[in-house]
Amino acid sequence: MTLSTIGGTALSFAGGIHFELTAPHHEVTPAPARRRAWATPLRRGLGLRNLVHELLVDAHGVWAWAPGDSFSAASRHASVQRWIETNAGCDAHLWLASDLMRSAEGIDSSVHQSDTALRSNARRALVERHGETAATWPLATWKNKVTLGVLALAGIDLESLREQALLHGVRLQSVMPWWHHAFVEAKRCVNALNHVARAQVCVVEGQQIAWVVASHG
Repeated sequence: MTLSTIGGTALSFAGGIHFELTAPHHEVTPAPARRRAWATPLRRGLGLRNLVHELLVDAHGVWAWAPGDSFSAASRHASVQRWIETNAGCDAHLWLASDLMRSAEGIDSSVHQSDTALRSNARRALVERHGETAATWPLATWKNKVTLGVLALAGIDLESLREQALLHGVRLQSVMPWWHHAFVEAKRCVNALNHVARAQVCVVEGQQIAWVVASHG
């Protein structure tokens, strides 16, 4: 499954992480941070990219996991922009929380529909449901072999983030909804979801719910 944005290339849905939060602790520079202090310049000098950071972005800030620390506590940052400024030269996967997106519902989900028609129908549906403000929301399309859909990025300026990332040498390798990541993790943990004729996974994020129906995985 892929996510593509207007004027951009396809961004792959991939990745996995264990989501765990803990309270802030006293200010001691952790070992991973000390390692990054010398590792980043070294990798740049060798012409290598850094390992990929995982970021969960919501309407109030960012939870970030350092490379290789997927099963440890995440650090909290005020915004993606702030994280980019303090992590120049790094790579990152972005997961978007449901409060940053709106789904276009009640539209034709035929896989034979053109991308232009899909976006047009989605824009009309979003404006009808959310008002004229939805006319300016950036749209992202997703599709697989059996269905397709549209998401509106209603709380994050992805183009601005790309520009700032370029300025600081940060590469945003992928952007995907958190619900899809959770679905992929469910398939990894429950092997039966990859084989049964029909499976359903409910992903709950606060007051938002994503109901995913899968056919043969």
